[in-house]
Amino acid sequence: MSKKVFVIIAVCVIALLWWYQYSITVNVPWWDDFHGIILPVHDLFTDLPLGEKLHSFFSLNNEHRVVNDRIFTLLVFLISGKFELKTVALLGFINLIGILWVVISVARRRAIKWEALLPMVFLIFHAQYYESLQSLMVPFQNFSVIFYFLVSIYLISIKRNYIWGFVFATLAFFSHGNGILALLIGGALLFVHQDYKALGIWIGASVLTVALYFWGYTKPNWTHTDVISPWEHPLQAIAYSLEFLGAYALNIVEISSRLSNSPLKQKLPQFFGLVIVLFSLLILFRKYALRRILSQLRTEPTDQFFLAMAAFFLGTGIMMGLTRTGFPVLSRYTINSSLLLVAIWGYYATNYRGHGRKLWLGFTILIWLLSYYNATERAFYNRENALADAYNYQKTGTWANQYSDSAHVSRVNPLLIAPWQKGEYQFPKETDLSALAGSNGTRIDNWDEVNGHLMVHGESAEVPYFALRSEDYTFIFPGKRLRNSPLEIIKGKGYFSHQFSTAFPLEVIPSRNYQLFRIK
Repeated sequence: MSKKVFVIIAVCVIALLWWYQYSITVNVPWWDDFHGIILPVHDLFTDLPLGEKLHSFFSLNNEHRVVNDRIFTLLVFLISGKFELKTVALLGFINLIGILWVVISVARRRAIKWEALLPMVFLIFHAQYYESLQSLMVPFQNFSVIFYFLVSIYLISIKRNYIWGFVFATLAFFSHGNGILALLIGGALLFVHQDYKALGIWIGASVLTVALYFWGYTKPNWTHTDVISPWEHPLQAIAYSLEFLGAYALNIVEISSRLSNSPLKQKLPQFFGLVIVLFSLLILFRKYALRRILSQLRTEPTDQFFLAMAAFFLGTGIMMGLTRTGFPVLSRYTINSSLLLVAIWGYYATNYRGHGRKLWLGFTILIWLLSYYNATERAFYNRENALADAYNYQKTGTWANQYSDSAHVSRVNPLLIAPWQKGEYQFPKETDLSALAGSNGTRIDNWDEVNGHLMVHGESAEVPYFALRSEDYTFIFPGKRLRNSPLEIIKGKGYFSHQFSTAFPLEVIPSRNYQLFRIK
């Protein structure tokens, strides 16, 4: 395969995912977007004392100081005069292109064939992590930490530029909490290089950076209720770490709703994660002797890079086992599994040429296709839900559709008022659903309530809409069009079927005597 063919394929795959992100994303804040990026930037232009403004800008968002996110949100705000968060999300995508550029640059140092690098394209640019593309602050949070880390270890292992390596490690740390691993792994690389003077300086600077990060740190309240203690349940923590590392395999499980609701949804990623770890150890110690690994690795900068990259994601998996056991492995977590595979493939392809390349390429292409099949139903439903929720908020003063916790809704309801009233934030035009909401519709008397959610099932050739009406409130919400099976798609029936389902959270809206209408 020529470089030209590789570039053409890569550009097409990248452009498809970028267009996909553009199509599923709307400028409607959600969850952490309010206090994560909007308010810290908004506060800079208020009458607050300078100290309070800086405190807000560098404040924690859960366990993370997402300063990087806030800097780019501020830049877009200064240029446009508005909180154009969809623009921020689309710009965050550029980090993924940077990630590909760095790993390709390192792998090509050993002049491997372009065909061997093609799996990296399909491993990075797929739709499994659609939540990371769709959530407005997450692209800069989740993608930047990885990009900055890779630049850091590239500068350390390949260029031996430790000063700029530390700068980018610090940027990674202030993008996402697991960026602390950039400081640890950077120090480990200096130890491998036997540059003990630089290592001493690195350790001292890292201690100061970590102290600054944790100054005023408070543990999020939900860690006391939603997370299982890894010390009391160590096996569950190990299983969760493996599930996190093997989440790429979820693309196989999520092809079917039956499989997605079976124990296989956890068991297959756990097994795949274990296979990844064991295979990594196998190919590592096939080349390096345990007793001489440091001296052997010292003269192999390409291996240093890919092993450091793998260590970052393995370390993130361990951190997740310690802090998130009990959580579902969400879509936005799964990019870590994909990029762990990029690291392992980079090490394997640059050391063991000609073995399994076509098989691995075929597998990554298959998973790439499945990722779009699995994600599209949910991603476009999330988009419709966000638009309807924005309309509801403008008319009722409360968010609804996208949430399930009434306590959380009560906390986020007031957060957008000031930026909205000052004209710093404007709702997208697509949220003007007044004509739809005013439709009389057809009253529905038979519907179910499951775990506090209103459930309706039926048929529709387009996205159906419903309205809950009382004397003083109206809430509208879409139904989720369900996908056809892969076989039905192959037969030409299209992606979406004529079946739909709904799940509207009744517990987050004011208690009233509501009537349900189908308005579209």
